[in-house]
Amino acid sequence: MVLKILKIFGFIILGVFLVLFGISFSKVSKSSKTKLKDAWNNFLQLFKLAKTSSNPIKLLLGNTAEAIKNVFTPSSYSPTNITTVPSSGGTTGGTVSNEEVILMAFAGESNAGNQVHNDHASPSEIGVRNIKILNNSSLVFEPLNISGNNSIDQFAAPANSHGWDLGLANLVDAGAFGGKKVFLVNLSQGGSLIGQYNEGADTNYRNKIIARANAAMTALRSITNNITVYMVYSHGINDEVANILNENQFETATQNHLNFLNSQFGNNIKVVITKFGAFLKFNNALQNIVNSNSRYRAIETVGLSLQDAYHWGYSSQKYIITESVNILKTI
Repeated sequence: MVLKILKIFGFIILGVFLVLFGISFSKVSKSSKTKLKDAWNNFLQLFKLAKTSSNPIKLLLGNTAEAIKNVFTPSSYSPTNITTVPSSGGTTGGTVSNEEVILMAFAGESNAGNQVHNDHASPSEIGVRNIKILNNSSLVFEPLNISGNNSIDQFAAPANSHGWDLGLANLVDAGAFGGKKVFLVNLSQGGSLIGQYNEGADTNYRNKIIARANAAMTALRSITNNITVYMVYSHGINDEVANILNENQFETATQNHLNFLNSQFGNNIKVVITKFGAFLKFNNALQNIVNSNSRYRAIETVGLSLQDAYHWGYSSQKYIITESVNILKTI
């Protein structure tokens, strides 16, 4: 019965997509066309996720509606009258220092992005924070704004949401980085499969990573010669649900993807990889990858609370980023 209902809703949503695609594709901007294409490429994956969700109709309708909204609605956040770090060109002061700065990269599927609604956070955690994030549209660093510029071009990221970025900002305020300047770049895409990051994939996710990494590194190299790159990586749930790859294939594909990510940030990144408590198929593969590289570590998530069948909740996301930072500083 559930599958029959899913099929009915699936066809309805598919019809909506086709109508929107046909009517609007010639009328929207190039960036919106890219968003439409990304949404289309991820629709079938959302349908597969819905099959095993405790609330499949809500998951399917909610994510699809959010994707459609994101196509036609510009970001409500305007980076007006804020200090930015240029993504190209000369330095702001004409001198490149040797001051150490931290670049934190988040990569993977939706748990590496923003899925926790801001209603769960305290008022002091929302708004502009004391770290800079790369705006995924303008490719310029600007102050992180929880509820503003932290969800740009993340597929299936609900409006007014956060992820590890909130906990990272809290850690900066608490002095976890010893007063060092911290910059953030988010490379994640909700609903993504590991194969969608391959060169030539229809999603264009690989090229987006290249553009964001290049913008971030170019901007920071214009102000300092001393950049420490940390990454927190979470990927595997969507591939387990899709059931396309076996464990060896997933391990090889993930290793190749991490090698690619490493190459974009100077070949010396330090990485924490999340393992999973509810989705166990690829945990051994992820541990094998960690064991193969002295700059990689794993973090266990067994027992952490979930806000739905696939996503960690508010306290769990803060725990993961806190433990990850503690681990990264020891590598």
